[in-house]
Amino acid sequence: MAELLEDQFYSGPDTEFWQAIMWGGLSDSSTFKSNFPKFLPDGSDNPEYQKIIATLNAERTGTNQTYTDENGNLVTVTPYGEQC
Repeated sequence: MAELLEDQFYSGPDTEFWQAIMWGGLSDSSTFKSNFPKFLPDGSDNPEYQKIIATLNAERTGTNQTYTDENGNLVTVTPYGEQC
């Protein structure tokens, strides 16, 4: 599904973006929570969870969002669309 959306918007968002948006729409589901727990077993933030939520929030608010990736780097997510 994400690849189909990417094909429709070939000059815009990539597959990773669409996957984050699709998972973000399921963020209250048990499937999402089991695949992307907020915290890792060691108690640290889960970078995959943070990336999905930051992407979703960037699109919802129309503002840049940040998260820390698995290497400890601060990543800025810039929205593709306009605020909803």
